[in-house]
Amino acid sequence: MSTRRTPPKTTSVPTLAKTPVLSYGSDSQLYVSPPTGQSDFVTRRLKRKHHLHGTSECTVSADELNDIFSSFEVQQNSKFEKLMESIQLIKDQNTEIQKSVNFLSSKYDEVLNKMVNLEQKNKSYELKIEALESKIEQLERNSRASTIEIRNIPRQDSENKNILRNLVQKVSEVIDQPLSNIDVQDVYRLKTKKESGGHIVVKFTTTSGKDGFLKQCRNFNKTHKDNKLNTSLLQLPGPTKPVFVDESLTSLGRRLAYLARQFVLEHKYHSTWTSYGKIFIKKTHDSSALRVDCELDLERITIK
Repeated sequence: MSTRRTPPKTTSVPTLAKTPVLSYGSDSQLYVSPPTGQSDFVTRRLKRKHHLHGTSECTVSADELNDIFSSFEVQQNSKFEKLMESIQLIKDQNTEIQKSVNFLSSKYDEVLNKMVNLEQKNKSYELKIEALESKIEQLERNSRASTIEIRNIPRQDSENKNILRNLVQKVSEVIDQPLSNIDVQDVYRLKTKKESGGHIVVKFTTTSGKDGFLKQCRNFNKTHKDNKLNTSLLQLPGPTKPVFVDESLTSLGRRLAYLARQFVLEHKYHSTWTSYGKIFIKKTHDSSALRVDCELDLERITIK
């Protein structure tokens, strides 16, 4: 039995011209498969080979390259020389700066030594000045040892030494302290710009006479607290004013006496007084007296 096959249908083979190629500019795939029933026929394009240049052209390019390198080397050498010159200049400047620094350092050491010497001399001078001030203060105190001051008495008309002596005599009569002319060596009023007049300075012939007069004035004020020594008791015209009698103090003593009074009021101490130009403070009636020679003594008393 013979088998008979049906021959396949004839299909036409598409040519290259009929094969559509779909390409995309940004797609890595250069073509897209054609529709079913069409042949996938793509030809590869061969690149044209470049022919090498001749031998002479290669030689010229090498010479040009050598010239470029030579020119570059010359430029670099020039820059390097300039750089070395700049470095050398900086080294020279640093050397000069180092010399200046060394010079200034030596001068600084000299000035520092001079300052140390001056400080030492200054301290010694301060000690000497302090010692001299202490001696002067002591001399002033000794010169005032027999002197008192009567304050707050108005200036009298045509005032002279006789009138001042009569005022001192009235004070001695009020406080019941006998006083003769020979007991008073000198009496005068300190000049001042105030219209009321300055203090009346009374210099006794002896320190014991001064001490007795001053002590009696203080006793009088203690026993007459309601009517202490004043201008009315001295029969002076004008409104009644209190009269104060104290030792004649130096400028330093007056300041210390003022600070001592302020200290007693502030810290509620018992009392303060002066004796032979020296200032004393008592904390209580039974406590011992504290001597004040300078402002630091008041600070030390506060610390205690």
